[in-house]
Amino acid sequence: MAVDLDTGGNFYFACLTPVMGANIGVVTVRTINSRVVDFQYSGIDGPVGVALDAAGGLFVFNRVAGTVVRIDFGDGAGPDQHGVQIIAENLLVTDEVLPAHLFVDASGRLLIAETAANRVLVWADGELETYADAGLNRPVGIAQLPSGNILVASYGDGALVEFDGGGALVRTIDTELGENRLQSVAVRGDGSVFVVDDDGGRGGLFRVNLP
Repeated sequence: MAVDLDTGGNFYFACLTPVMGANIGVVTVRTINSRVVDFQYSGIDGPVGVALDAAGGLFVFNRVAGTVVRIDFGDGAGPDQHGVQIIAENLLVTDEVLPAHLFVDASGRLLIAETAANRVLVWADGELETYADAGLNRPVGIAQLPSGNILVASYGDGALVEFDGGGALVRTIDTELGENRLQSVAVRGDGSVFVVDDDGGRGGLFRVNLP
């Protein structure tokens, strides 16, 4: 459902399907050659979003539990033994199994796409609050532009919604994909914007030219 990559070349996958006996999903850490480095079961309950921070922590959105937790992969503990901290509880999820994207921005803030609540939360300095809710329709993806503004992908209407650093609405961009297809958004270092189109499993990756 989601993946992030650290500077050492390790991939962190959020897997909803049973893995190695787990029936509630798992976070798997693998190298580029598929060697399994670590698993994490504790605190995981239907993972649909992951994001790494600069201190060796991995944030995970748990669909079943409606929580976001931080797994401390930098604590020196053995596989499956890492400390887990609850960041957010009682989050809303949709009936559909959609990504609930997490994103750590350039300033180190954690942004949480609370899809069913049509809003994005922000966690910083131990405090959780609403970052933005204007113009969102089942938000599923988050990325940051070189300007520092935040782009949010809305599954419900196929729009990209841009917010400034404080969460004020800047503009809405129609991707023309329509309803229930836009799955994610990513921004390359040169500012190029890409989106994932689901289209019933027959979609692909597209570049969006922002007006």
